[in-house]
Order: sequence, then structure tokens, then C-alpha cells
Amino acid sequence: MRSCLTRANLRYFLSSALAIVLSFTLPNWACGQTTSTGAVTGLALDASGAVVQSATVNITKMGGGEVKSTTTDEMGRFWFVLTPGRYELTASKTNFQTLALPNITVHVTEVLRLELPLELSVRFEKAEVYSEPLMVQQDSAA
Repeated sequence: MRSCLTRANLRYFLSSALAIVLSFTLPNWACGQTTSTGAVTGLALDASGAVVQSATVNITKMGGGEVKSTTTDEMGRFWFVLTPGRYELTASKTNFQTLALPNITVHVTEVLRLELPLELSVRFEKAEVYSEPLMVQQDSAA
């Protein structure tokens, strides 16, 4: 009697088992989120809707405690894994106004998705030039 487990069948069985195991463990591992934490994720965008790369995003637990910081990636994305509670989030970048979101609530096992609309800073520069009036000598031919 021949065995049903040929080399091809064994390879198929092992790859299927590995795929099943990874499908249950990879989502939590990739996000870093657990059953006792929540997450805040989102995009930093400018006024035209383009992504803002390398913006600094800080999140602080209200009432003291947890403080985390990250920078947005090349797609303008950021991600925080946090304990439940209320937080204040700020986002800033050179030549943009600082954005503050003071009342963000994080719940266990939930992911809060945000869009951070960063506006360009308005810069006023004033240049004043002071000089003495030039003396013009008028010669007469007479």
C-alpha cells in the first residue's frame, strides 16, 4: 500500500498550515496592538491634499504619563499603540502651522484613524531701508 503523503502533498500541507498560523498571529504582530491597548493612526496632509512627509507627531496622555513621538513616513502615515485613555496630539513641520488635537480618546482594541490637515505658515517679512537723501549739485553754465 502506498502512502498518501507524497513529497508534493507534504509541501502543500506544511505551507497551508504555515499560512493559517500566520493569518492569526501576523495582524497583531504587525500592528503591535494587544488586547489591552488601542491605536491611533493617520495621515498628515497639506491644504491641497498632498501627503506631508517627515512631520513630527507627538501624543501625550492627559493628566501626565505616556508621551510618544514619531515622524510621518514617505506616504505621510503615522502610527501609535497606546494604553486606553484621553490624549492630546500635536503635529508640526517647518513652514507649517502646528496642529493640536486636544481630546482624543483611545479605547481597548480599537484603531482611531485621523487626517491631520497641516496649513502652511504665513510669514511676513518687512524690510526697511534708511538712507540719507542724495545731494544733487546743479551747475549752471552761466
